[in-house]
Amino acid sequence: MQTFLKRVENRATKLLVGAIMPDLAKQMDAEGLFTEAGQANTEHLIVEDNGADVTIFSFSGFDVLYAGLARFEFRNVLRGLGRKANLVFVRDVHKTGFHLRPDGQPGGLDYFESEINAVIARLGSTHNVAIGSSSGGAAALWFASRCNMQETIVFGAVLSADGFTRPSHALRTVCAFGRLLREPRAYFEMLIVTIGAWWGLKAINGQFRPDELMNPLKAYAERANEMKTTFYYGAHSFADAWHARQMGRFERVRLVPLPTGRHNTPAFLKQRNQLAMALDAGISPPQWKLEPAAEIAPVVA
Repeated sequence: MQTFLKRVENRATKLLVGAIMPDLAKQMDAEGLFTEAGQANTEHLIVEDNGADVTIFSFSGFDVLYAGLARFEFRNVLRGLGRKANLVFVRDVHKTGFHLRPDGQPGGLDYFESEINAVIARLGSTHNVAIGSSSGGAAALWFASRCNMQETIVFGAVLSADGFTRPSHALRTVCAFGRLLREPRAYFEMLIVTIGAWWGLKAINGQFRPDELMNPLKAYAERANEMKTTFYYGAHSFADAWHARQMGRFERVRLVPLPTGRHNTPAFLKQRNQLAMALDAGISPPQWKLEPAAEIAPVVA
């Protein structure tokens, strides 16, 4: 009976996500997250050693996987850049923001930090880049800071669930009826992300003490003068713009507002054939520029 109910739940989730966010549903389906076998997958670290001096670490998140793409598709996007790089995929198996180890025990942050440092030492790259979207973006900032990486590229990084769950912020998301008329997909996407952030924060707070939780902004502040960051976000999303402003005070952070209210900005860029360009613009540009990358997708009213 329990197996049957689980199948019904998976089917209902697939239909709901597919109706509101079809691109996300395709990604989740490709990763097998609508099946019991896929959900039971504990593969948390995948390393592709291509003998390169650049290694790209991609961190999964709650709502989008591997910076908004299924792993195989993301690999193709990176290879299409013509850059030789080692690829490392780090998966948050239990959807707790990497706070649990793959075996479900506490101490996840220390465990993944140790694993990532071991990979860096083994591959021997002199240039390490962390990328991620949403909570995966927060993880990218956290682990890049803790593991002394050189660059981060994040999409709508959730620096604190407070950006979504604070009553005044949640109310603005719910009451964004103008966005509902102009960009309905963005409205419902942000609504789901806000509910998910509230639910996820409730679950995490029930398992961990405040001092045990990831604080990507604090970790980044300790290495802000040593690491470059490109921060893409939906300019018309109040919550995402709020997070971007928190990062904007650091000198080596380049904020890139995109003309959308969507939270899943990798999918937004991919639909416009601009995701590869966005990644390429963030990885070791010839000359670091702090002004917004207008060639990616200029913000319009």
